[in-house]
Amino acid sequence: MTATPRIFLLDVSGYIFRAYHAIKQGMSNSKGVPTNAVFGFTAMLLKLIADKKPTHLAPVFDVSRKSFRTEFYPAYKANRPDAPDDLVPQFALVRQMVEAFGLPVIELEGFEADDLLGSLAWHLEQQGHKVTLVTSDKDLMQLVTDQVSIYDPWKQKQIGIDEVKERFGVSPDQVVDILGLAGDSVDNIPGVPGIGEKTAQSLISEFGSITKVLENIDKISGKKRKENLTNYADQARISRRLAQIATDAPLSWSLDDFRLEAPRREKILPLFAELEFTRMAKQVPFADGDDAGTGEESAPTRDGETTTTSTGPGFLHDSYVLVNDDRSWQKLCEDLKAANIVGFDTETRSLDVYQDSLLVGLSFATTENQAYYLPVDHRGLDIRQRDKTKVLDDLREFFDDPNRHWVAHNAKFDLHVLEQEGLHIAGRVDDTMVMSYVLNPARRGHGLDALSSQELNHVMIAYEEVCGKGKKQITFDEVPLDQATRYAAEDADAALRLFHLFKERLESEQLWTIYDDLDRPLASVLKRMERNGIRLNLDFLDQLGRDFQQTLERLEEEIHELAGETFNINSPSQLGVILFEKLGLPHGRKTKTGWSTDVSVLENLSSLHELPQKVLDYRQAAKLKSTYTDALSSQARQHQGRVHGSFNQTVALTGRLSSSGPNLQNIPVRTEEGRRIREAFIAKEGCVLLAADYSQVELRILAHLSEDRLLIDAFNKDEDIHARTAAEVFGGLPGMVTPDLRRRAKAINFGIVYGQTAFGLAESLGIPQKEAKKYIDSYFSRYPQIRDYMDCYQSYAQQNHEVQTLWGRRIPLESINAKNANLRNFALRQAINAPIQGTSADIMKKAMISICDALQEQQLETRMVLQVHDELVFEVATDEVETVTELVRTRMEQAASLRVPLRVDIGVGQTWTDAH
Repeated sequence: MTATPRIFLLDVSGYIFRAYHAIKQGMSNSKGVPTNAVFGFTAMLLKLIADKKPTHLAPVFDVSRKSFRTEFYPAYKANRPDAPDDLVPQFALVRQMVEAFGLPVIELEGFEADDLLGSLAWHLEQQGHKVTLVTSDKDLMQLVTDQVSIYDPWKQKQIGIDEVKERFGVSPDQVVDILGLAGDSVDNIPGVPGIGEKTAQSLISEFGSITKVLENIDKISGKKRKENLTNYADQARISRRLAQIATDAPLSWSLDDFRLEAPRREKILPLFAELEFTRMAKQVPFADGDDAGTGEESAPTRDGETTTTSTGPGFLHDSYVLVNDDRSWQKLCEDLKAANIVGFDTETRSLDVYQDSLLVGLSFATTENQAYYLPVDHRGLDIRQRDKTKVLDDLREFFDDPNRHWVAHNAKFDLHVLEQEGLHIAGRVDDTMVMSYVLNPARRGHGLDALSSQELNHVMIAYEEVCGKGKKQITFDEVPLDQATRYAAEDADAALRLFHLFKERLESEQLWTIYDDLDRPLASVLKRMERNGIRLNLDFLDQLGRDFQQTLERLEEEIHELAGETFNINSPSQLGVILFEKLGLPHGRKTKTGWSTDVSVLENLSSLHELPQKVLDYRQAAKLKSTYTDALSSQARQHQGRVHGSFNQTVALTGRLSSSGPNLQNIPVRTEEGRRIREAFIAKEGCVLLAADYSQVELRILAHLSEDRLLIDAFNKDEDIHARTAAEVFGGLPGMVTPDLRRRAKAINFGIVYGQTAFGLAESLGIPQKEAKKYIDSYFSRYPQIRDYMDCYQSYAQQNHEVQTLWGRRIPLESINAKNANLRNFALRQAINAPIQGTSADIMKKAMISICDALQEQQLETRMVLQVHDELVFEVATDEVETVTELVRTRMEQAASLRVPLRVDIGVGQTWTDAH
């Protein structure tokens, strides 16, 4: 017996707009292509398939604004604004998504999507089928019958005849009469003036139709209403025609065209990869046995063209080997000895790499689909695994061999895990996460799951699939060994495949040197820095926390006194009421929760009233306490008085490092309170801290890249660059420059580096915009080659959608030609600054690698412990201070050969503050 088809007709055009407004604007892939609407639509489509399990699905689109309605009423929909710039490119992407799911694109010139939905529904109903319209458009309620219903996925509500009557008070076939009388300002359906939806419902409920209403005008109460119905009778009839959905559109589709088959990976995953919908790929109900990665895959190249690359055999999980007996152990050892390159990964019971008994298992891949999982510390009954101590000792032979080549994803983590177990890798280690970053630093994520989906056309087993989530989540040592094998071995397999793919691309795109000379060796330097950590003065930190608490309590009292009442200072809505309603201060933009009270708003209000500045001070003290004194104290107490932060090399677009746990880049050192945080960072007994800071490195790079003669001359003569700029811009001699003029010149110098406009300079100096423009014009008249540099790099970026550092690191700027002015202008500023900032980052990396190598070669006790912006911090044995000072200065200043010398300021002290 044939199953009853479950037929759903999908109002795609309506949902594109709903999705666009529901999902945050600004969402885009790493190439800058907006994706919020297509993401929302795809999420809705997947949910519909999962929840309603349709057998047939017909996606219906609008093809143009012109239809049979505009022929007899040209003003129809004439008031509708054009689609937003960032929505326009998404229409085509939604069509691609529909086709990727194996569905037809239903559209017809001269007819709107509503007419096609109505016509399809009518024809299918005549054939004896039940049909569900997937829409939130109330106009389509006129189509509801015993066989045709509506499902609104936004409200997750099913709508039949009873629900239509509840909504409009009339039967579905009378809905069009209500729409005709009431009109629709959005679609420019005029209706009858003075008659809204409630009045229209009352009239149609009483008389039955527009025709009957117009025949009985004399029975209707209200003089004005009668006049309008009399004067606008023809307009009412036209409005009804405009609102009525056609059911007679010429159709060329049959039910079989809409049959929903299980999607194919080779259709879906390349598009998901392009859009970077990595997690969403896990929700697609792919066909049974349809494995990914077989044959060839189309991959986007840097210039937007597509190339075909072989992805090799698919992931055959059944070929993975669980190593828990002598035979499998022997096979693993044989393969490790024979392999040229080995992909590996570690499984742990925690992400805290300083925790004891951390390692649960190791996975190895020697070729594609030849991968092993070696459990060493799983827990539970009947767990069969080899002795952990013996296994790790046996593996030492492989890890200690300097000729062996290893590949891992986020290798720094795995190296930490091995070191915690007393193991070190002597051979070469490649990191596919870092390789991905060098190839495309603008990629939204460099995680293994995302890269596997995007590059290997394969959806990885999710951690939650084996460990669960929420309160029921287990740790990996509790996962059954068969599941653990499939999950862990897949990671090693994927890393090895990505290595071969990325290595070829890095070489062909002339990026191998950047990766191999800078980013790859830097990973081990960062691992050592993290391992070293830095000591904290816990007594000082605790006292500082108490001081901040007292400051918070004092500020709270002062704020409440100024407000004349108590309120929650941390509540933006309550603060907004005080500022804008009670105190009557000028307000700015309004958010969903009330008037904005962000930093810029409070800073602007501070000149008008004392309270906003107090709130800023309160927020600053609260952040310092929670983010630094409390958090640092807690972390240090867990690790013998030292804090071990993470240094991230795959985050910033320009190649700069960032830090987390704690984020030392954001300590507000320009305030006295922020500087006190640095006093808590101290050297261990018998050591001092040495801080080495590049002096004006970005301005020196600007001099090199622009080849500006005056700037080069100033640096080569070791002049005060800001005083020299002040003299050039404002007139006079450098020795006659006042502190205020020097301050202004400094703002100009650094503002130029960041592509600052006259408006931005005026804001930072608190001067009129005209005056700021005059300063900038004067600057460029004295430094014309800097203007040439800016024009040159912006032009290059507009042509190539990227800029490069001095060493050839590529920094994508995909929004450089965007229609959105804000995106475009930001990218234009990046085109000026990114080559400078990126070159500065490369110089710092070269210095760090060189210094670390030298410290090891000379067998010094000194350890590099921090990197923040242009500064390196070392913990130096007291008897090594002179040696290390010279070593650090030399290596940092010789990290690059520029047209001007690099200079480093070095200080020494017991605390980080003293070292400055």
